Amino acid sequence: MAVGNFKSQDLRFLGLLAERFLPLRGEIRRRPRPSDQIAVSESHDKVRTMLDTSTAGTFEPPSPAARLAAHCRPLLHAVGELLERNRYVFLLLASLGYFSVTIYRAQHQLFWFDEIFTFYIARLPNIASIWNACMHGVDFNPPLLYLLTRWSQGIFGVNELGTRMPEVVGFWVFCLCLYRFTSLRANALAGFIALLLPLTTGGYWYAYDARSYGVVLGFFGLALISWQAAATRGPRQWASVAGLAASLSSAALCHCYAFLLFIPLGCGELARTIIRKRFDAAVWGALLLPAVVSVATVLPLVRSVHTHLGTWWPSFNDLWTGWDLSLPAGFARGRTILVMERSERILTQWFSLLLVALIGASALSLSSLTIKRKDGSAGWSFTSYETVALLAALFTPVIAFVSARLAHAPLYGRYSLIVVAGIACLVGAACKRSTAGVLVLGMTVLLIMGQFAVFYFGNTVIEPAGGSRIGKLPASNSFPFQMITDAASGGEPIALLDDWAYAPMFYYAPPSLQSRLVALTPALNAENYLRLQRCCGALGAISSQPDFLNAHPSFFVYSQEDKLLSKMESFGLQHGQITNQSCQGGHCLLRVTFPSPQSETRQSQRCCDTQR
Repeated sequence: MAVGNFKSQDLRFLGLLAERFLPLRGEIRRRPRPSDQIAVSESHDKVRTMLDTSTAGTFEPPSPAARLAAHCRPLLHAVGELLERNRYVFLLLASLGYFSVTIYRAQHQLFWFDEIFTFYIARLPNIASIWNACMHGVDFNPPLLYLLTRWSQGIFGVNELGTRMPEVVGFWVFCLCLYRFTSLRANALAGFIALLLPLTTGGYWYAYDARSYGVVLGFFGLALISWQAAATRGPRQWASVAGLAASLSSAALCHCYAFLLFIPLGCGELARTIIRKRFDAAVWGALLLPAVVSVATVLPLVRSVHTHLGTWWPSFNDLWTGWDLSLPAGFARGRTILVMERSERILTQWFSLLLVALIGASALSLSSLTIKRKDGSAGWSFTSYETVALLAALFTPVIAFVSARLAHAPLYGRYSLIVVAGIACLVGAACKRSTAGVLVLGMTVLLIMGQFAVFYFGNTVIEPAGGSRIGKLPASNSFPFQMITDAASGGEPIALLDDWAYAPMFYYAPPSLQSRLVALTPALNAENYLRLQRCCGALGAISSQPDFLNAHPSFFVYSQEDKLLSKMESFGLQHGQITNQSCQGGHCLLRVTFPSPQSETRQSQRCCDTQR
């Protein structure tokens, strides 16, 4: 009878209690009728309220950070959608910003030592004379770099901007190609991250450096998207194959180490061949034809290097520099790699740490590594063979190091800058979600703006691989020509003791002072500069220490203040009489006088007479 007094609501209440406390809750409960769904829900809430009295007063409101994240998440998604809808508008804005910042740098930065060679060789009258100069040890690059520089000087003028414009354009073509390669597989946000991330690395220096690295990167970008298009086998595959062959061949005609470009593309195409179990003759032909061009240009130049420079044995430091230049600039190793001004180092370290933290937080989320395809399936943004190509690009410093050791050729980290492509594309794909990706993109933009502010307000910049300090225009702000003119009165020669600064000083010195400058057999590239003078009429004079001292018993010495005494000792000048010291901007000028042979003879005779 007692059981019969239970109502249906009481039975449901007991069922909810059993569901709460029994280990097998949910397995023996009665399925409620559809008409009772609302009543069950209300009863369930009442029971939870009665049973959870122990935690009823311990409810904690969300933290300020959680509330901020909740408010920002819709905004971040809106920004991602805005980029997707107006991608071409933002590409135009990014291009305008890039050219404004990079052209300003190219216009205001002085030439450094290596750029002087590009400037003079580009003024030779034809390709035969350029090739002849390279074969005789003046420089060791194939001739296309100098032809592009000469055409650029004809358009923009024979100045800093005209000499650097091919690299400015080439580096941005490289960035645009990374955007195309990434956004085609992921979304516009991932493409913009891949577009802008190279501007935060040490490799961005070579976007306005009058050497071949920016141009080679541009050709690699074109080859990358041409290979991607050729692999899809669209209606215009022949155009993509032709673009692939032309881009790689042009890169091979710009730099001897352009053969590294074949490594990621070759590995990617090999993976594609294995996956498809079919050989694509057109694509493989487009890869092998430029390889023949590369071999035909590299072998004669390697023989020229061995003839004029001897054999080289690259160090492991040269291996690591290739990766250093491809990371955000705050991650510098050691004193001579990616050396920066103190303000720039503080800025880039903090921003780079935040940037990498955001990238890591996004990449650790497995959902950010997949996308929804049109058929509803999920998968990694890039195809398998594209992923293989990007990963292979990360290991090009190893291939460059092994090749340099086998060929006993010079090696610098900037030769393997295509690591930037692998990092930028993979990071862009990992950060394609709006929540984390927009933060990564915003931090990247702030880092770019901060680095430009350091350049704008600073007086000098530092070449990232070698640590050479380079000034800005006007040259009188970097080289104290007025102080030298005032302190070095008369016509006595001025000996330059710096290994890297003598060539830019020859170029920028006023004519009245330039004729008095003499570089005392620099430890670096002295023979190369002498050959540059013979073939191209480079300014200045280079002399050995014995010949200079025999011809000039009295002269002035100019060098960096912190290296002046050690340099004088290395040239045996510390035994002279030093007077008239003048210093400005970290550089000093000294007057050194050695007794003439006649005076030494008279002094020795006086000593003999005194002893008698």
